[in-house]
Amino acid sequence: MFQMFKFQQDKDDKMIARRYSPPPPDPYPFPSLRLVILCVSVAVALSMVVVILLIDVRPPPLSDIFLSPVYFPLGQSLQVKTRRWSRNEKLCANCGVPKLLFNVTDTLCGQAVWQSTAYTEEGDRYVNKIDTIYRFFRNESTALQYFQSYWGNVPLPLPFKLYNDETPTAPSAGSEFAAFKWDPVAVYNEKSEEELAELHKQCGSGGCNSIFKHILYLFRYKNVFARLIIHGFNNSQDPRLGVEFAGRLAGIMVDLISQNQPSSLDAFIINFQSSVRFLTRTLPVGLLNKAYLAVFMLGKGVIALFDFDSWIAVMELVNNQLRLLWQHLVDASVKDLYFLAVAGLLLLMHRTQTFLTPYDEMNNMHNKCRSMLSNAVEKARRQTVQVKDDILLQP
Repeated sequence: MFQMFKFQQDKDDKMIARRYSPPPPDPYPFPSLRLVILCVSVAVALSMVVVILLIDVRPPPLSDIFLSPVYFPLGQSLQVKTRRWSRNEKLCANCGVPKLLFNVTDTLCGQAVWQSTAYTEEGDRYVNKIDTIYRFFRNESTALQYFQSYWGNVPLPLPFKLYNDETPTAPSAGSEFAAFKWDPVAVYNEKSEEELAELHKQCGSGGCNSIFKHILYLFRYKNVFARLIIHGFNNSQDPRLGVEFAGRLAGIMVDLISQNQPSSLDAFIINFQSSVRFLTRTLPVGLLNKAYLAVFMLGKGVIALFDFDSWIAVMELVNNQLRLLWQHLVDASVKDLYFLAVAGLLLLMHRTQTFLTPYDEMNNMHNKCRSMLSNAVEKARRQTVQVKDDILLQP
């Protein structure tokens, strides 16, 4: 009877285990919806990146942004002397654009200069030279920083402090602008002999007589910095050579820049492609540099391990730390030591309880087996008694 009971119990246990067991894994599982959406999104993003990299978008040439004799007054006999541009920042100095921000790279620079074929101011001729420079940045904030750092940091015909500030009366052009004027005739009429002697020292070896009257106009439009210098002839007194004329030319420069600026989409594509080119150009070199530094530092560390002085320094450091720890323990109060002892006791009790937990579980399993065995024996005894009673009751 006990064997029958055990067989029935094993059968019931197998049925329960089969009922609550997890289903077998599918040999060909279907991907979840999230995985499909993720894969499609990654594929679309990679396709867009490849398309953006392959699109041939170029900024408009600076030849369309430069001024031309059409915008100059008639009868000036101005001819092109210099027209050049460069996309390499190292060559921006050749275009008359100094490097003031050392954390800025990959900019577009240009210069255009017109020179008069005459040597004197005659008739309607009052412009001797027009000098323009441009510098394009990636964003407006960088152009603003360059505009603000331009004062007093670049070589000009005169130091900035010798110019007369005409910004309040000059026509505006661009987002920020500044206008300065040098008029030697007015300066010589207003200053004394002592001030003129000091002025000649500041002008240089040639003196202020060799520097013609000219207008300096600076402005920033969006991400573009531009400088315009209009030179007159020696001792020029023509009132048309002033900040009003320079402001009108600067306004024409702003219009040409705005007309030939790339659209927002083209600017985004150009910036993205330039960023990718910059990473592909600088990342391998940077990684090689980092690897070289790592190998170099590792070699120095290995060499230092065999140095006796380094071991002495390490031992002295460890000895000093141990002395500080011992001094701290000695100087600690009784209350701190009490809490330290309580913490150690709690840690010991916790580790002891963790160690004895498996034995407690084994005791519970033993009691459970004894209970199951007693129940089985009692059930078998009752079934035996019932069978005997049935046999005795039969006629």
